[in-house]
Amino acid sequence: GLGKITWQITDNLKWFGMYQYNKGEEYPEMWSVTKQFSALESQKIYVDDSTTISSVMTFVLNQNSFFEGRFGYVDRVMSLPFSGEWVGPENRGSHIDRTTQYEWGMADSNVYDYIRKMWNAGLNFTNFQDDLLGGDHEFKAGFEYASGSADRQGVRPNPYFYQWNNGEPWYYSDSEAYKGRFAVYNGAVENLRPHMASLYRMSAFIQDTFNIGEKMTLNLGFRYDYSNGSVPAKRYEGWDDVWENGLVNTILPEIFQPAGSVLESPPIDDIMTYSFLSPRLGVTYDLFGNGKTLLKAAYSVYGETMFVTTLEALIPLQDRTVTFDWWDDNKNGRFDLPPTDRYVPGGYQLMDTDVEPLRAKVADNISSPYTTEITAGVVQEVGRDFSISLNYTYKKGQNFLGALNTNIEKDSEWWIPYTVTDPGDDGKLGTGDEQDLTVFMLRKDAPSNFIQTNNIDEGWRKYWGLTFLIMKRMSNGWMFNGSVVYSKAYGNFPHGYLTYRGNQNFWDPNVDINREGRLEYDRPLIVKLMSSVELPYKFMLSGYFRHYSGAHFERQVTVYFPDTVAGYQPRSSSVTVNAEPEGNRDHASTTTMDIRLEKLFEFGKFHVGVWLDAFNLFGHSEFSWSQSRLVGGYIYTDGSYARYSRYGQPSAVYGTREFAFGARIRF
Repeated sequence: GLGKITWQITDNLKWFGMYQYNKGEEYPEMWSVTKQFSALESQKIYVDDSTTISSVMTFVLNQNSFFEGRFGYVDRVMSLPFSGEWVGPENRGSHIDRTTQYEWGMADSNVYDYIRKMWNAGLNFTNFQDDLLGGDHEFKAGFEYASGSADRQGVRPNPYFYQWNNGEPWYYSDSEAYKGRFAVYNGAVENLRPHMASLYRMSAFIQDTFNIGEKMTLNLGFRYDYSNGSVPAKRYEGWDDVWENGLVNTILPEIFQPAGSVLESPPIDDIMTYSFLSPRLGVTYDLFGNGKTLLKAAYSVYGETMFVTTLEALIPLQDRTVTFDWWDDNKNGRFDLPPTDRYVPGGYQLMDTDVEPLRAKVADNISSPYTTEITAGVVQEVGRDFSISLNYTYKKGQNFLGALNTNIEKDSEWWIPYTVTDPGDDGKLGTGDEQDLTVFMLRKDAPSNFIQTNNIDEGWRKYWGLTFLIMKRMSNGWMFNGSVVYSKAYGNFPHGYLTYRGNQNFWDPNVDINREGRLEYDRPLIVKLMSSVELPYKFMLSGYFRHYSGAHFERQVTVYFPDTVAGYQPRSSSVTVNAEPEGNRDHASTTTMDIRLEKLFEFGKFHVGVWLDAFNLFGHSEFSWSQSRLVGGYIYTDGSYARYSRYGQPSAVYGTREFAFGARIRF
């Protein structure tokens, strides 16, 4: 539902208000092709419930000055509940067969409500001054305050993730028989909450649009942003492992505390602060003084806003999923308590409750990531309603937040180089495309990890793009807008969720292997065409054509370590690395066409419009391939090679043709 009101209260006072409510539900989870060929007793439902409020009040002080006040509020709850009834310890955890990709039991990811709230309020003042300091000015200044929070609430009825292989409960990571692998989530009871983070931001800006003579306009401005993040106190209560006879309580009580144990962490204020001053400079020049040929250029530096997502990574007593290697020494296919069976947990972090170690997870004097941007362009008027333009944009992002390991530097002695022969793209040795690939094994006796969020000096992201635009405004019964963008986005710091959390790994040398390349959202060619045409009998036909280059991916390989390398045992049995530069390959491009046919009816003062939308009219469809599984495979300790189990199989399919009907009334 959507409602809007615009109210001219007095000659000088105007108010606009909007309320929108949206609820979407997808049942069951259908975006994964593989799940449709499995036997999941309980899949996930996706529910998105959001409320948005927006309000703007404008007060005209005089013919040269006015105030504008704004208020906004967003309340969004994204839920991932299970379908089906789940009661008691007899519930089967998640199972997946590594070779067949067959799944059964519980869905393979956690279930929770993700609650996000944000509100903001601001006041702007605009003043026009003619013939001041050699020109005409439009001064603008303003202040804004915003506050937001994120909370996650939920429970997983069975915390176990079982990994099978070819119908057997043992996960063969090598030729070693009766060796298995499983993972366990420690958030198995409801009273682990709150799992919340919050922030506030204060911003102020001042700018001047300065017309000098008849040809030149300068845009000068500064913006200051201050952000402050915090997390509240948290209480963690232990629970008994009733699914596997207390197994994880026994082998890793530091993470899986039994029932009766309680950990509490205090609130942490000012855990992260940003302070950034952004300069803006722009110039527009009317080349011939007739308003038909404009040259434009701009320079700006702007800081990245603080995200609640970043703060979530700093919440104390984080829920964890720990992976265990398992040796079924009595070969009965069941998890027997030590010493009957042997277990080795993978890397994990302890549950911190002391304030100082918690604060140490964020480096001192951390600062805002920022982007430097330079733009230049020319706009040429061809006719009264028709113009073309060519623009160039360059951006460089740096000072990003990433993860460092203060206990284990990536150039330290704890990493042992290990070289293997990668058979290349065809997966066969002796065909001429082999390469030596050196990975790094972390020693088992290395110190425990202490991951700290910090600014990454070596992280960078660049973009350049050329944009050609055609704009024909509505006249003579038709309009047309078109753009062609040719660009490149590249670097060693990808976009996405982990980026904003500050979780990008910059302490593991394996992650640096072939790290630089085209970024995942790089689309070298983008074409957009939009047009509307007035037809007889008050019909309106509109169309929207889009073409995008395909997304990028790269070949990866998983390398298994032998029992010892240079006399040291590995902490983890394998590592997955890029076997070629990031973004070295492309998926198929996407081409879609949407249209709208609208009819207007007039009934006195009432204007009623009805329309039909057709999305993806020509039925474009495509497969999504699991990027890391499309090419590459496993390199075992004996030098042999095997393709990934889902090699050549799609992970999802897209391409639905949708129709929508709508109506509106104006009076």
